[in-house]
Amino acid sequence: ELEQEFKKYDADGDGRVSRHEYTTYVTTTTPELHDFAHALYDDYDVTGDHHLDHVDYDQYYAKLDADVDGSVTRAEFVDYWVKLFQATEHLHGHGHHG
Repeated sequence: ELEQEFKKYDADGDGRVSRHEYTTYVTTTTPELHDFAHALYDDYDVTGDHHLDHVDYDQYYAKLDADVDGSVTRAEFVDYWVKLFQATEHLHGHGHHG
């Protein structure tokens, strides 16, 4: 599921998602999240090698799996994202500009 989600960002189809591919996709589909996209990419890039691939997907899934039972529940998913949004609030604001 997670890997399928990331495939849409892989513009050149090489099986890895570069920061440029990811931020271009996000900025094109949701321009107001441009700055936040960089923070998300950093969070997704678990290995820190500047490319998202199956190793990052597996390790990211493990980050979401708080109770380490091999599955990510809706509660674990929501809890992780709430914490991430709170930690990066300065990048995405409240949706009000001007």
